Amino acid sequence: MYPRPFIAAAALLFAAVILASLGCAPVLAPEPQWEKDARAMLDHIESLFIRKQYDQAMKALDFACTAVRPGGAIVLITPCPEGISPTHATFKDRARQHFDDHIRAIKNGEIEDLPVGGALLQHSQILERAKIICYSEGLTNSDKEALGFIEASTPEEAVDMALREQGRKAKIGVLKCGEIVPRV
Repeated sequence: MYPRPFIAAAALLFAAVILASLGCAPVLAPEPQWEKDARAMLDHIESLFIRKQYDQAMKALDFACTAVRPGGAIVLITPCPEGISPTHATFKDRARQHFDDHIRAIKNGEIEDLPVGGALLQHSQILERAKIICYSEGLTNSDKEALGFIEASTPEEAVDMALREQGRKAKIGVLKCGEIVPRV
């Protein structure tokens, strides 16, 4: 025989299923359309861009620069299966140049693609702030070198390199994403 608590629980579950099938279950408030649209948009954006190429993954470095001390180290772990940027070839060629050189190139019209110019300015400020140790299966060694990154063969090696570089008193912070989207 089954114990009484089991029979009681089974009876309650059976009654709940019967009531729900008869339309007697409490009605849940419908999800507002804006929440559905926002969720769909975020899912779509994540599937298209997040971490697929460096010029998108760079957003994580931008946030990390606000937390790292000047001269510190940032470990970037990102897949980047599309490399640096499949649509902006100029980025790789100019990535190690100084901020002032990018400003001059934008003013002189050498960099006509202004979004690339902005990304290059941001990238040069990141390199001026901290050393970047990168583990990525999508970025090649030449990509990492062009970006001014220090290559790591595993995530663990990247963290170990940063700790050796910064010493025993180093503190570790972890950012799990590159973008912050406020909930309205």
